[in-house]
Formats: sequence, structure tokens, C-alpha cells
Amino acid sequence: MLESVDPLLVAYLPKDIRSSLFPYASVSLASLMLNLVIGYILSSLIGIHFRKYSTAFGNRKDFSRLFPILMLSVILIITVVKASLALALGLVGALSIVPVFHHTN
Repeated sequence: MLESVDPLLVAYLPKDIRSSLFPYASVSLASLMLNLVIGYILSSLIGIHFRKYSTAFGNRKDFSRLFPILMLSVILIITVVKASLALALGLVGALSIVPVFHHTN
């Protein structure tokens, strides 16, 4: 329904109405790319610090490689969720029904 709306007409709508009808228009590709680059750099620095100073018993090198991947995933999820309240509530609802399995011997 809203996909067929003329873009010139949308430009004349007030900002609050436009953002509620077209939530994804507020996501800027330039700011998303900047956030991804900054997140990657910071998570890589955290990974280097973790490898050098951690006292974990596991393999620190392999574990620290997950930091940039985790950070980029979180940035993308937050970007999508902040654009729409409906997506945020849907994500909370979907994650609330995921069962937690406990393994017992």
C-alpha cells in the first residue's frame, strides 16, 4: 500500500508522520558504514587486548577472533531495531519463546 505513494508527496509530510509510515528511510548508508568501520576497529583492539592480558584457560586467540564478528552483528541488529518499534517488539517476542535446554547426565 505505502510502496505506491509518490515520493514527492512523501517529502511534504511532517517528519513525525513520515518516520512512522516509512521507518527504514531514516537509516543512512553512510552512517551505517561509519558505525561498522568504527565497531570493527574497536572490537579488533579489544581482541588484541584480550589476547595479551587475558587469564582465560581456553584458546584466547580463537575466542578473540569472534569479537569483530559479534560486534558487526550487534551493530546491524541495533540499526534495524532502532528503525522500527514493531521490529523491536517482534524480536523481543521471538527471543522470549526460544527454549533453553539444560543438558544433564
